[in-house]
Amino acid sequence: MPTLSNAFIKGLNKALGSTLLALLVGAANLSAQNAYVVGSDDGYRVFSFSRNPSTGELAPVGTPAPTQERPIQVLVHPWNSIAYVSNQDSNSITTYRISGVDGSLTYTGNATQVPAQLLRFTLDPVGRFLYTISQGSDEDSLSTYVLDDQGEPRLAGTATFNFSRDLVIEPSGRFAFLTTGRLEGLQIYSIDPKTGLLTQIGAVEIFDSPWRLIVDPSGRFLYVDMFNRILAFRINKDSGALTLIGENNVPGNGFNEILAIDPYGRFLYRLQENRDSVISIFQIDPKQGTLSDAGQFTSRDINLRGMAIDAEGTFLHVAGDGIDYFPGGVITLQIDPKTGMLAETSRTRGIYVPRGIALR
Repeated sequence: MPTLSNAFIKGLNKALGSTLLALLVGAANLSAQNAYVVGSDDGYRVFSFSRNPSTGELAPVGTPAPTQERPIQVLVHPWNSIAYVSNQDSNSITTYRISGVDGSLTYTGNATQVPAQLLRFTLDPVGRFLYTISQGSDEDSLSTYVLDDQGEPRLAGTATFNFSRDLVIEPSGRFAFLTTGRLEGLQIYSIDPKTGLLTQIGAVEIFDSPWRLIVDPSGRFLYVDMFNRILAFRINKDSGALTLIGENNVPGNGFNEILAIDPYGRFLYRLQENRDSVISIFQIDPKQGTLSDAGQFTSRDINLRGMAIDAEGTFLHVAGDGIDYFPGGVITLQIDPKTGMLAETSRTRGIYVPRGIALR
């Protein structure tokens, strides 16, 4: 996909509004066919792959690009040829250019430092801002960065919170939702369209600490992982206010859950990271947004650590390793379009301790 200028995108944002722009950005990404995985291989690296759209099979492209210490997450800019990697132990975000030939990554040499140990980072769906959550000794920090014309993050502001673990932005880029350890465990924010800074406009009291968040592709529903259950909320499109619509129990009681929803909003997948990792599968009611249990996929002695769904909603790619899968890599699972159930189709090896994965 060709690189678009920030001036062009800003002009579209002004003319069309962020909601329509988000739809155009999503349509532009449908033809992309690459995968990126962070892990170790004689040092810390981000690995690039081409992806066969018919089979989902991955093949290495280019040379693995260097990261800094303990990379845990990789994100791809929604419309520009840029990728970002979060490095937990070096408290940094490293920036990469995406090749227009084979989609491989090249490190730009630029690293953005964050205030403390980096736990998680998020891009707004329109590609204007980047947000980081960092864990300090006494409190956590949420930092806002404006992305310049080269895609590099420029700090706009930092706020402190108690036990923040995830931030998610609905598709129009107007509202953000943050988990915290306070009584108001789920906080609602409006996003300044120029600076990206957040202003709290509401909250939902949750007595158990919420952990992971995800919004469905339509922007109508928010799902909150609570360790052993998932809460479903309806999002008011005008105010961002949340209304609880359902609750589902899930197995386990861990801290490294990962959520994914297919691009058509049919299925929600929940991965709990540990040995014999389990992916819980839920069907999403298209009108009500409530979840119904559709089954599970168990990895059998493989530690799954990250997952991503392709733009066609055909394959779920999972990064992991294990006793019988060493060195690790990516397991490709085909999604049944009617039930959401998963069936393994291929494995790609060669990555030690793979973690985050992103598709383009």
